[in-house]
Amino acid sequence: MKVKLPLLLLAIIPICSIAQMRDTTQPMLSKTEYLKKSRGNETTAWILLGTGVTGLLATAIIDLTESVVQTTVTVFTLGLAEPEPKNSYTAAYLVSTGVGLASIPFFSAAAKNKRLAKSATTFIKYERAHIANGPGIVPLYYPAVALKIRL
Repeated sequence: MKVKLPLLLLAIIPICSIAQMRDTTQPMLSKTEYLKKSRGNETTAWILLGTGVTGLLATAIIDLTESVVQTTVTVFTLGLAEPEPKNSYTAAYLVSTGVGLASIPFFSAAAKNKRLAKSATTFIKYERAHIANGPGIVPLYYPAVALKIRL
């Protein structure tokens, strides 16, 4: 047990570090690219969470079934037969928990990408420009491209 927990933690660290890597040499992503990246991260997170929960449930069912069968055999043999040694499912519990916990960085990355998709928008806005025309100044409206980025 003293070795398994640090190994589990060391296995989770690389997954956390690659969940939201960004290449800084590439230009900033658009709204649709952020949404696509968010859906990909969210899909991965749900798969990891489902796999972890399923593994925990399956391990618990197998562990409980083995305990019930062993108790039933002991009762029916009236304690004459020696009980078989019980299997340990600690590793299965730890692996299933680790897989379930590995989904947390992906959920975090998906939420961050959704927030970035909402904040990075481009739109056309009509700006007013004052133009000197003869004896006075006339306001004219010109289209301008605007980029909204929330920091």
